[in-house]
Amino acid sequence: MFDRKEYMKNWRKEHPQYAKEKNRDWKLKNPERYKAQRKKLYENRTSQQKERVKIRQNERNKKLKIEFVNMLGGKCSNPNCACKNGYNRSISALEFHHLNPKEKESKRNVCNSALRKLILEGKIKLLCSNCHHEEHEKLNK
Repeated sequence: MFDRKEYMKNWRKEHPQYAKEKNRDWKLKNPERYKAQRKKLYENRTSQQKERVKIRQNERNKKLKIEFVNMLGGKCSNPNCACKNGYNRSISALEFHHLNPKEKESKRNVCNSALRKLILEGKIKLLCSNCHHEEHEKLNK
């Protein structure tokens, strides 16, 4: 008897690149179904599994922030910074400032490749928390 699930499982193993493309195409054509599917999978997880996911996400985000901070010089780029030669003591006190606020996406929608692209284009600068708040205060006046 023909088992479709088993057949598809073997086919995905034999054709990983094509299967990946088909999966990506399906996600793009069916965004609502994909979102509902992901939500259902997440809801079925135990609290321990959810906690592990959050821990992995936090670790990944820290590594990416370190990478992006290093790409931008590793210290506050404001020449008038209160710290001589720019603040660089704590990575958590360093923030990314978009030079054009209209290009900024909400924090939830920012994808790492988009942020990397903006950094490479010179549309983002690294500021310490104080300088960042001062910069936004100037913009809001």
